[in-house]
Amino acid sequence: MRSLELLLMQDVAKLGPKGKIVKVKLGYGRNYLLPRGLATPVTKENLRQLEIQNKRQAQLEVEHKEQIRTQAKQLEMTPCTIEAKANEEGHLFGSITYVKIAECFKKQGFDVKPENIELEDPSLHPIKELGIFPILVRLHPDVVAKTKVWVMNEPEANPEKNS
Repeated sequence: MRSLELLLMQDVAKLGPKGKIVKVKLGYGRNYLLPRGLATPVTKENLRQLEIQNKRQAQLEVEHKEQIRTQAKQLEMTPCTIEAKANEEGHLFGSITYVKIAECFKKQGFDVKPENIELEDPSLHPIKELGIFPILVRLHPDVVAKTKVWVMNEPEANPEKNS
C-alpha cells in the first residue's frame, strides 16, 4: 500500500491542523486533498511559504486584537442607559435581557452581540429592577470590557389637559 506525505494548507477534520505534515493513502491525497487545495507536497519552498503565511496571519491577529482593545476602552467609558416601566418599589414590568443591552450598545455605535454580554452577578439575569448593574462584554477571548447598565424608570407621559 503506497502512501503520500503532504503538508496541510488548511485544517482538515480527522487529519490535522494547517501546517502539519501527514502521511495519507495515495488515492486520498491525489484525488481529494491536492485538487481541493487542502494539502500540498512537502517541499522546502512550500514549507517556507507556509511559514510566511503564518507570520502574516499572526501580525494581522495582533493588529486586530489592538483594535478590539481600543474598542473595549471606548466601551468601558460608555454606559448603557435603558428606560423601562417599573412600579413604586422599583420592580420592572418585564425584564432587561442581554438582547436589549446589545441593542442599546448598537444604538451607540458598538457591534456587541447578546451572547458576548454577561452580568458580573449572573444570578441577576435577567434584570428585573431599577438600578446600576456592572456587566462584562467579551469582545475577544483575551479582551473583556467592563461597563455598566443603568436601568431607569421610564418617564410617565403627561397628557395635556384642555381647560
